[in-house]
Amino acid sequence: MNYTVSTIDKIDERFDFNNTEKYIKSIQLSLNGFSYMVTDPETTTHLALRHYDFGTELPIKRLAEIVEDLFENEDILTGTHNHINISFINRPWAMVPDMLFDKKNIDKLLNINYKIDEFSVATFCKIPGSNIIMASRIPVKIFNIINNKAVKVNIIPHQSAFLFNALQTLKHTEPQSAFFMAVHDQFFEVAYMKENELKFYNNFSYNQYADILYYTLAAMEKLEISPSHSNLFIQGNDLVKEIIPQEIKRHIKNVYLDNQLYKEQYTFHFDQLPMYKYKLLTGIYRCGS
Repeated sequence: MNYTVSTIDKIDERFDFNNTEKYIKSIQLSLNGFSYMVTDPETTTHLALRHYDFGTELPIKRLAEIVEDLFENEDILTGTHNHINISFINRPWAMVPDMLFDKKNIDKLLNINYKIDEFSVATFCKIPGSNIIMASRIPVKIFNIINNKAVKVNIIPHQSAFLFNALQTLKHTEPQSAFFMAVHDQFFEVAYMKENELKFYNNFSYNQYADILYYTLAAMEKLEISPSHSNLFIQGNDLVKEIIPQEIKRHIKNVYLDNQLYKEQYTFHFDQLPMYKYKLLTGIYRCGS
């Protein structure tokens, strides 16, 4: 299949192409990108990373064709797999306490604030260390392809990975409370954590970086928290490195780039990334959405 991509590729010399099925593949995809990390579960080392940037947002049908082609013809993804983690980046979400969660009503929760999507599958995941269930959507065409590619397939809402990593960050830093932001191509997420608990989460669409600043400060005002006494950890696309931190630092006291934490390296410098699957789903080269 012919399609134009910009590809980032790193394969460790220890990677065994004759035994690829044993490795865990952690996949992040969206309408304009497909990224994955390959981990050896026996040694807890990361042996390969690939990122396909399509350069534009694709229709679901076309994305499904590309995903199917990658699993049929790419040297790492072809063949059988034991374990796949996958996260599809999209905006719709629903959040509910564990004690009130009803699997049959996931779609009703998602449809309250978002357009009904009959061609998607609801997926959910409990945020580890909390009593919160996060639900999101993945297109049916993508779900059907991935769900048959491995013995064990975990489809994880990207919101769950984002929130769990925020909780982990708060445990390893001095502040007792902090805001966390993940910037995607068309929307961004904001969460507020205090004393290792999730106090607030929402996501907003944006057209320019000024929208991101506006909604973030508005959320702080709603929560009655002074920006001049706040901490904000940011991760996401190129806007994060080029514009957003400089603008936000004018209003918020302490601003950190998430990829500076613990001396870890993200994107294709990934040797020091933690093993747990939620970090892999946010620490790899980020797709847009």
